[in-house]
Parts: sequence; structure tokens; C-alpha cells
Amino acid sequence: MNIIVKNKNIEKSIKIDETTTLLEILRKNGFNIPALCGGNGTCGKCKIKILTKIPVATKLEKEHLSESELNSGIRLSCLHKPDDGMIIEINDKKNYNILSDFDVKKLYNKVISSNKKYSIAVDIGTTTVAIAFLNLCTGEIIYNKTFLNPQQQYGADVISRIDYINNSKTNTLTKLIVDNIDNSIKECCIKNKISSDEIGDIIIVGNTTMLYILQNLNPHELAVSPFTATYKDMKTYKYCDLFSSYLNSKVILLPCVSAYIGADITSGMYFLGKELIDKKILFIDLGTNGEIVLSNGKNIYCASAAAGPAFEGACIKDGVGSIDGAICNIKIEDKEIKYNTINNKEPVGICGSAIIDITAEVIKNSLINETGKLENKKIQITKDISFYQKDIREVQLAKSAIYSGIKVLLDEAGININEIEKLYLAGGFGKHINIENACKVGIIPSAMKDKSETVGNSSLGGAVKYLLNTSSRDKVYQIINKCRYVELSMDKRFNNYFIENMGF
Repeated sequence: MNIIVKNKNIEKSIKIDETTTLLEILRKNGFNIPALCGGNGTCGKCKIKILTKIPVATKLEKEHLSESELNSGIRLSCLHKPDDGMIIEINDKKNYNILSDFDVKKLYNKVISSNKKYSIAVDIGTTTVAIAFLNLCTGEIIYNKTFLNPQQQYGADVISRIDYINNSKTNTLTKLIVDNIDNSIKECCIKNKISSDEIGDIIIVGNTTMLYILQNLNPHELAVSPFTATYKDMKTYKYCDLFSSYLNSKVILLPCVSAYIGADITSGMYFLGKELIDKKILFIDLGTNGEIVLSNGKNIYCASAAAGPAFEGACIKDGVGSIDGAICNIKIEDKEIKYNTINNKEPVGICGSAIIDITAEVIKNSLINETGKLENKKIQITKDISFYQKDIREVQLAKSAIYSGIKVLLDEAGININEIEKLYLAGGFGKHINIENACKVGIIPSAMKDKSETVGNSSLGGAVKYLLNTSSRDKVYQIINKCRYVELSMDKRFNNYFIENMGF
């Protein structure tokens, strides 16, 4: 049996020896098809266009796809198997805008003495990966490389990826991330004419699950109560132990606090520095996992609010990541919806910052009641893009998780919100969020509106800072030793706050 796949100007004939879904076939043949639900048909993102005989649409497809999409042959690849001679069209080459910058003022302007000229910092996010190549002689970043985490096609969040590993019993996800990082480092060396023996230490950060997968460790224990992380200490490897034999460098994985406060947050805390230890600081990484850190000047309290991927567009019907054409901000003026898109391209969907904007705007314009019920079933933004009642519910779940997590940590720390001196927002979503609208929706307390500051990719920033300071290891463990992890899923206060904060 053969099928033909068209991807822009490329056409590929694929011979199939097994009867499996089109999604699995495309994955095995190197096509990056997003299946944020793990291929269960519930996210509606693994769209393909069938150009030959179009199969009857399933019930799930009728829920996720518009009438025009269904009529044009758009189907979900996870729900259909191939026919001999089938021709399908895909587009897996989207331009993603991935955050790799950070507030350089928070780095020590100090160049360390080293017998190597360069070092590398790597931030493995659930959704994106950022790599910085550092010149140790000048302290400057000479090259940035960013890409989508290729594991995303197996699920938008860590739980779906853990499920995939447990069910498939393969190292597919490990191989994907290892190969992509390895190839990116080789690419940088070639482009910048850097020889392999010039590269010193490589620092890698990421959430606990991402680091487990990188090390080819089964992350099953992270997904079941009591959510313990056996492997959370700082690890040092030879480059060839994790990647190819291309470099002779040492690879250091920064330590995690717990199963759901990973090395990315450790790195972010280190990036903030002494201020986090000495002052009353709130630090939130508004990504897929929604990590919250609160310092009362003595101890540091941490929690993961499990906000889910709503803020990154994954479980929003017309939601997309930060790709060209994503609607990135929205305003309603005189009942007219006005918006901008990333790089001024034709609109293709709504990304996280605009999801908060549209929610805030429907509240301001009384198009929604305090329970979250829309006046109409949807808010039409463009001919093909809308914001639905179900989307509002996803926002309510996510925003209540973050806000309720903050309240529990305030209780733990024994302080009130007005005592907080500063709120630092990290991550791509945090970088572009409208603070006033975030307060209106109820993601962050209104008392923080004028005390908020965005710090960009603090995880990558902390990794770079680690490379520039000889006392980094001691300072990282000084932070780790002050951390008190709070498991929200088992906290009655969180459940009560969560119900209280669902409304607008």
C-alpha cells in the first residue's frame, strides 16, 4: 500500500506495511504533526487535507472542525487510517516566535577565566527549546538557536508524554530531543567556525519530566501520587553519555526542587538572585505548567498550579502557538473587534496573550456573566476564527489554578498580597501578557498590577548566569535549601480557593 504526502512544494511517496493511523504514519516518516492530546482526537489540532476519496467525518471531527474545513477535505489524522493511493496535504513548516531573550541587567558583568573559549546554555521547555552560545572571553551571547520541542507532537503537556512513554515502551521522545539538541550544536559550530575543542561546559535546564526524558529515565513516578522525583539532584555527564561523540565537553543538569518544580525554575530563581532570597517576591512562570514561587524573605515556597496548556492555545478551539499570523492582542471598541497578528500576517488563530485579552474584553463589555456564561455561544473574531463558551471554561480553569496557587503560598508564607514588593513574570506568555487584562480576568491579583515586571526567558538567563560565575553551584544550592514545596493537588485550601476563584 502506498500514500502520497504533499507538503508545500515537496511530494513524498510512502510505502505502508502496517494498518495504523495517518498520524502515526506521518510521525514515523519525519512529519511534525501536532497532536497535543496525544492522538486521542480531543484537541482537534492534527489537521490534514485529504485530496482523494474523503472519508466520512467522525463525531469528534464535527465538534472540532468548521463546516468549510469538513467540506474541503480537512480531517484529523489521528482518527483515520490510510487507503491505497490516498493523497494528503499537510503544512508542518510554520514560523514560530520563540522567546530566548532575558533581562541582561540581572547577569553579573563578570567574565570568568577558562581554558575554553565558549560555553552553551540549553533550556528544554515543554513547548519550545532555546539554546545560547556564550563567548566566555567577552561574556556575550554570540548565537541563539530556538525550535519547537519535537516531543510536542506526542502531547501538549508532561502527563500526555509520560502516558505515551508508558504505553509505547520506546525511547522515541528521548531520541527526538537528544538528536535536535545535538544537531543544533553542530549547526552553530559550523556557522560560527567554532571547533569542537573550543567548547567548555554545557548547562541544561528544563522541567523535571523533560530532564528525565533527556536522560532516558522512565518518568512514570512523576505522574502518580505521591509525585516523587528520585532523580532531582544536579547531574554531570560527559557529552557522549547523552549525545553523540561530537564534543568532549562536560554536561551539567541543574537540580530540580520536586517532581513539578524543575531545574528551569531553579535556574529562574538563580537568575533573580539575592533579591529573591532577601525580599518578599512573587515569581510566576506562566507556561504549560504554571509554576509559582513566593519568597517571604526567609523561606521560598513553590508550587505548580497545573494550569494546563490553555495559555498556549493548545486546548482552545481556534488556539495556536506564537506562530506568524497568530492573533496576539484584541480590543473591543464600539462593539467592533480590533486585533493585531504576529508579523502582521493573515490571522490563523488566537495565541495566549490574545486569549487573555478577549476574555478581559468580554468582561468589560458585559458579554459574559460572573459565572463565565457568554451571552452568545461564541465571539466571532474573523470569518474563520471564534472564541467559544468551551474556551471560556478552559480559561476559567487555568486562571483559577494560578490565582488559587498564589493564595495557598501566601498562607504558607504567612504574609498577605499587599506585602509583596515585586511580581516577576517569566516565559513567552508572561513576556507578552497585558498585565491589566490579566488582573481583570483574575490570573494575578489586582494588587500586583503596578508591581509587575517581565523578565523574559529566566530559565535560559539563569543557565547563562551559571556559566559566568565561579560560585554558581553554591548559590544555586543556597536557593534549593530555602525551598519549601507545596503539593496543591492534596491541599484542601487549594480546592476551596479553586472553586471560589472560578468566576469573574
